[in-house]
Amino acid sequence: MNLEKLLNSILYKPMNILLYASMKSELPTYKIIQKYRRKHKIFIPFIEKESFKMVIFRLPIKIKNNNIQSSENSIFYKNKRDDIDIMIVPIVGLDIMQRRIGFGKGMYDRFYAKLRHKPIIIFTQIKKCFSQDIISEKYDIKGDFVIDANTKFR
Repeated sequence: MNLEKLLNSILYKPMNILLYASMKSELPTYKIIQKYRRKHKIFIPFIEKESFKMVIFRLPIKIKNNNIQSSENSIFYKNKRDDIDIMIVPIVGLDIMQRRIGFGKGMYDRFYAKLRHKPIIIFTQIKKCFSQDIISEKYDIKGDFVIDANTKFR
């Protein structure tokens, strides 16, 4: 898996990783979660109003608000927002400004805006989708890496 090769190249110490529990329309993450959760802390979003908070990944995963899969709520990591080292974010595509075109709710953008420490951001998408127009807003986040199902790493 291409995302796995990228992670292998940047995970040089135990890190805190925020990623999503994938749906059919997103690049799969379950193998990544299973592989890395022994050495790294894996968090997934727990939807709260117009944004989300991080909760530690644990089974069972249930479908929550907006058909997003999540672990159960937890207050233990409530104030650990700035402990995140890597954010893996699903996207629909990118625009000419290299900003994320998401699924229309802006949750990742709101979450990211509140961070004091800015993590490495890896965008994932099923297939390359790029617009030559500016269709993002100033608050839409930019990624450090973009990976789709056909991205090749050596």
